[in-house]
Amino acid sequence: MKLVKKIFINLLVIVVALSACIGLTACKEDIRTVEFSVQVYDYDAASAKTVTLTADLYGHLAPETVDAITAYLEEGYYTDTVFYQLEDFDNQIMIGDYKFADGLLTQNDIKPEIKGEFKNGGVVGSNLINERGYIGLWRNAYVSDGGYMTSSSARDSGRATMYLPTEAISNYNDWLCVFAKIDLTAEDNAAALSLIEAAYGTNATIEEYVVYYTGEYDAEKKDENFGLTYNCELEEDFDKEMEGLFVAEGEQYECYNYHTVKLAVYGETKAPAVKITSVKVK
Repeated sequence: MKLVKKIFINLLVIVVALSACIGLTACKEDIRTVEFSVQVYDYDAASAKTVTLTADLYGHLAPETVDAITAYLEEGYYTDTVFYQLEDFDNQIMIGDYKFADGLLTQNDIKPEIKGEFKNGGVVGSNLINERGYIGLWRNAYVSDGGYMTSSSARDSGRATMYLPTEAISNYNDWLCVFAKIDLTAEDNAAALSLIEAAYGTNATIEEYVVYYTGEYDAEKKDENFGLTYNCELEEDFDKEMEGLFVAEGEQYECYNYHTVKLAVYGETKAPAVKITSVKVK
């Protein structure tokens, strides 16, 4: 009888352990690898070249984010997108929103919102931090006083825009989902990332574009450009009188939520200095 009881207890311990393991995603690592082929202009060498940037995506830390981004990578969403910066965000480079054609930024498809997998979003998700060599999912994060938006709509506002910190950004930690890492101990990765960052360095030629939204509000398209129409102009062509003209939802908009996008370019045709030419998910 004692032997049976002992066996039963041991089996119970095993079942409990297995149940705990199933409930904790950390019990099993889900790491996916993506290779970005990137065309980048080397300002020092005055020539464009193709480099490979490899990143590991941590599905066990941010499963919904990684599942969505993996699907977008595999469908070619990021192919031909340009690396860019937002005005006042020089400590990061971004990917996903724009392609470049006929001298202007064209908008990429708008993807659905992804659940915010970060500590202050109420989700025990990624514990990766915002440092050089990591990749995060951008979202609507800031309010005018420099704080963070904490509403559920803001927490879950990330879509497909990835950002690469060029330095440590500690105030992002626990407020945005960091889901991937670039191994900078690998020489090819280190060289590729340095070249990409240099394209936005002191020798870079930067064009500034103003992205803004106009038109009559369409509630059925509220998740696409705020229900308005996407516009893009060179900064010098943008009518400054339109700045700050915000009108209540449902009325005719003059200009809504404009922002400045900085694009590194080269040559007489002003080709984008950094763009993704192909993607391979392993």
